[in-house]
Amino acid sequence: MDAFPPIPEHSFTFLHFDNLEDQMRTQTVLKDVYGCIKSLIPEHQVTVKDTGKLESKCEIFVENLRREDIRITFWCDIAREFDMERVKQLSPPVLAVFTGLRLAKFQEWVTAATTGHTCIMINPDIPIANEYKADFSKSGDKVKGTF
Repeated sequence: MDAFPPIPEHSFTFLHFDNLEDQMRTQTVLKDVYGCIKSLIPEHQVTVKDTGKLESKCEIFVENLRREDIRITFWCDIAREFDMERVKQLSPPVLAVFTGLRLAKFQEWVTAATTGHTCIMINPDIPIANEYKADFSKSGDKVKGTF
C-alpha cells in the first residue's frame, strides 16, 4: 500500500509587501503576512473615531527579506492579550505569521490591522523560515520595544 504524504498543519498565501497596495483595491478576503518582528509599541488606550469609545491598541513593525517594513496594528482583545514581553525575551530573529489582516493606506503607507479572524504564530516551523533566519541572524537584528 502506498503511503500518503503528511497533510500540512498550516497553509499560507503570503504577499510581498510591495503587492499589498494592489491587494487593497481588489480585496475580497483578508490577507496573511510573514516577517521578522523589528519593533513593538505596547498596548495603550486610544479613542476610536467612529464610536468615541476608548479601546486597546498596540503596534508591531515587521520586515521582509528586502528590509521593507509594514506596521501591523493590534486592536481590542488581541492588543490586550498579546504577550509583548515574551516576544522581546525570545532570541532573535523573531519571525511571525499574521493571518486575517485588513489592509489600508495611511499617509501613503500600506498598513495592516487585526480583525476578529486574525491568528498570530510566533516562530512557526514553515519552509520560508530558514531563509529569514539566515538573513536576520546578523548582529543588530534585535526586537526593539518602545516604552
